[in-house]
Amino acid sequence: MKKIILVILVFTLVTISCNKKMEEKGTTDTHMMNEGSEMMNDNAGMKTHACSMHPEITGMKGDKCSKCGMELTEKVIDKKVVTTIYSCPMHPEVQGKLNSKCSKCGMPLTEPVVAK
Repeated sequence: MKKIILVILVFTLVTISCNKKMEEKGTTDTHMMNEGSEMMNDNAGMKTHACSMHPEITGMKGDKCSKCGMELTEKVIDKKVVTTIYSCPMHPEVQGKLNSKCSKCGMPLTEPVVAK
């Protein structure tokens, strides 16, 4: 009788231990989701979409805005183009693109104009 109780006790402890290890293994299972997988990769063809009326509301394609119900559209990122203006070394009032000619002396414009 003591052997049966001991066997049941050992079997129960082993089962509980295996279940704990399986739960722990489930959270660190790397073959399903690793950093290289498409689900974990932010650049896997998923674009950020936003509401045109409420740009703070973002989501995926097909989602609707939680404030107004409009379908989210592809978010447009504003890229400001910074162009440097150059001036003539002899005539700083003549300004233009790099290496274009000064209208007064014909020298190339090479001095960058500093914004004040």
